[in-house]
Amino acid sequence: MTIVRVFLLGATGYIGGPICSRLLGNGYAVTTLLRSDDRRAELLRQAGARVVIGDLDSVGLIEDESRDADIVITCASTSHLPSVVAILAGFRARRKDKRQTGVLIHTSGTGIFATGDARGLPPSPQDTSYSDLDVAAIEGLGDSHPQRKVHIKIVAAAEAGDVRSYIVLPSTIFGLSAEPGAGSIYNKHSSQMPALIRASLSRKRAGLVGLYENTWPLVHTDDLTDLYLLLIHAALRREDVGHGRSGYYVAANGQYICKDAALAIGRALYARGLAKMPEPSTFSAAELGRYFGENADFAGTNSQTTSERSRQLGWTPRGNMKAFLDSLDLEVESIWREEYKGKSREGLQ
Repeated sequence: MTIVRVFLLGATGYIGGPICSRLLGNGYAVTTLLRSDDRRAELLRQAGARVVIGDLDSVGLIEDESRDADIVITCASTSHLPSVVAILAGFRARRKDKRQTGVLIHTSGTGIFATGDARGLPPSPQDTSYSDLDVAAIEGLGDSHPQRKVHIKIVAAAEAGDVRSYIVLPSTIFGLSAEPGAGSIYNKHSSQMPALIRASLSRKRAGLVGLYENTWPLVHTDDLTDLYLLLIHAALRREDVGHGRSGYYVAANGQYICKDAALAIGRALYARGLAKMPEPSTFSAAELGRYFGENADFAGTNSQTTSERSRQLGWTPRGNMKAFLDSLDLEVESIWREEYKGKSREGLQ
């Protein structure tokens, strides 16, 4: 049996951690890039991974590791261009060595489809819903977005024959992964909904961004891991599926209205005595800055997309709208116990 060598960036993150665990469980030879030789590095070694120490700016190391890898998976950043350039340089060197063309699976996101600051308003009839089959529409987004700059660089290398590329665009990711290592090796929480939960716990009431009738796509973390594995298998078998310019794969299984998420969080807070009332209230401008920082405007945008190419690949996600809303109760419980227990009820009496 031929051993497939994978170089994975982001193995301690919410997306990359479950992928790493799944790959190790399926016999892949995984090398991970970590910033420090800490407890998580040791746990990864115990799980069977090889660990190299560096960061995304360690471009020489990244180039060398990419040259020796059959597959590189980037989950550490959607828009760090120098590390992607280093990966592509490694693949070009691999090609000059007359070795099989390497595979790059890059993690982007459906944030590239977000409208301007909608301030929590619902989508307008003029807003575009992007299909991952509509390459022209995606390319029509231009090159100003940092993620698009990375896309363009990757696709150009694929068109030149230096790499076989696939770009995955996850949406709002939810749920706790079923893969081993959550919380010990890799982050167990995502970013979007946990940020809303932390803000709601801190202010002791669920919050709204404007009307919060804006919508975003959703995907369960385990379904997202499934999509990466499907792409790996298709790439290794050189199946005739979209890659390069046609290699965009959206990970989404429906759209949710952000207000529905805030209502579910409000009910979860109230049921635990962490809020005086279940109904959410609108974040003030000061609160938006305090809790969301530079992402304050982004929280009120709309992102509309469909995963037609991913489904053509055979991807069958199971986590739906009900699972998403149900998961928020567990996320509230988990984040409260880990970060707020013992102080969250102060001021509620």
